Amino acid sequence: RTELNQLLKMKCVCGFICLYFKLTSEDYVRADVGKKVTLPCHLSSGTSAVAMTIRWFKETECIYLYKNGQVTERSDYEGRVSLITQELERGNVSLRLRDFRESDTGDYICQVIHGEQKEEAGAFLWVRGGKCSRTPIHSEYQLVTMHITITLSFELVLKHLNHSNITVTSLNYH
Repeated sequence: RTELNQLLKMKCVCGFICLYFKLTSEDYVRADVGKKVTLPCHLSSGTSAVAMTIRWFKETECIYLYKNGQVTERSDYEGRVSLITQELERGNVSLRLRDFRESDTGDYICQVIHGEQKEEAGAFLWVRGGKCSRTPIHSEYQLVTMHITITLSFELVLKHLNHSNITVTSLNYH
């Protein structure tokens, strides 16, 4: 089943050449205030990213977009963020951030899109010497997914109880 899902995600060109990639990153990156820092992100297959759409987000805000060779930067990051363009050919889509500020601390997401395939990888950037109490980003997504599933199931139970003429007098949850 997993192999079939992977096959379905592949982008085929002319029916012969299929491109499938995953992103790899680091969970945590530390930086010194005022210095340069690189948020690593690579296509696992080493495939060229030159023709792909690359977005970098801080939390939910897109701070950097590379598409069709054109770059757009969010105004408060303008001139401080860049890709290593000569490395795109080797699948390196890492983001360089100059003049690191404490306000730059947070979750960063690298998103790469090619055809129908969209992959994401994340890292938490924090000040060297500071305290970091964060779980890896993929775990947070799993928790959110579980929470949504439980919430929807709970709503369905309540809906069923309402149609069954059963009165709910109290609810306890943790």
